[in-house]
Amino acid sequence: MIVEELSKTRAAERFETMLIEGFKPIDLKNPELKNIAKELTGLMRGEAAGKSPYQQDLLYGRELFRILSSASWFNWGVATNDDFWRFLSVCAIPNVVYDRFANEKDGTTVTDALKGHFYAKHGRIYPFSLYWIYRICNQGSLEKTYEFLSKPCFGTDTILNVAERMGPKGFRVDVYRGILQRFAGLRHEEYSKSIGAPNQILRSLLVQHGVKNAVFVPELHEGDMEGYIEELFVTVLGEDYV
Repeated sequence: MIVEELSKTRAAERFETMLIEGFKPIDLKNPELKNIAKELTGLMRGEAAGKSPYQQDLLYGRELFRILSSASWFNWGVATNDDFWRFLSVCAIPNVVYDRFANEKDGTTVTDALKGHFYAKHGRIYPFSLYWIYRICNQGSLEKTYEFLSKPCFGTDTILNVAERMGPKGFRVDVYRGILQRFAGLRHEEYSKSIGAPNQILRSLLVQHGVKNAVFVPELHEGDMEGYIEELFVTVLGEDYV
């Protein structure tokens, strides 16, 4: 099956057209993408309506991950292809993306941030970030992953912190998963005053990973990958972190 794609230029053109004609999905040929459009639109009008932004993210992401993971054509190359995610965002679920991010309260519905979630910025394209937070945090089943991501220490900033640091040249899913697994087990109340909120701690951990990863290969670190991740936490939280 041919995987449909949309370049950044063409995505920008369609976005401008939708500003006039409305944010509606096109007539899709791919059965999985058609199903994604149907299911996420149904969630938008039903279960996700009135939920917090992060609760919406988890609901949309769970359904998106379920459908794509069962598609025979969906592989690593597609999952890391921004042009595929642009097509999905701009052509299959533009109504969902617009509903989630457009800020109509102050009259500024079209912003650079909104364009970023549609097509303009790697790591912020909405379905890309939803799919990858579920893949990175995989706990063995979709429901267990949903429960894991529902922990109080996670939120919309978690998705942005992780997705924006996933460079187009590659990233280590196992390292990210190990960081988030250990992060979820922290006693966050111990750090609210001395270091900051959970999202600040996670950001610091991922910044440290970005710095150290340029020098160290995690498996060659003392203590293997677990030792590498341990050092990240000690650097940010101190040797007696809990």
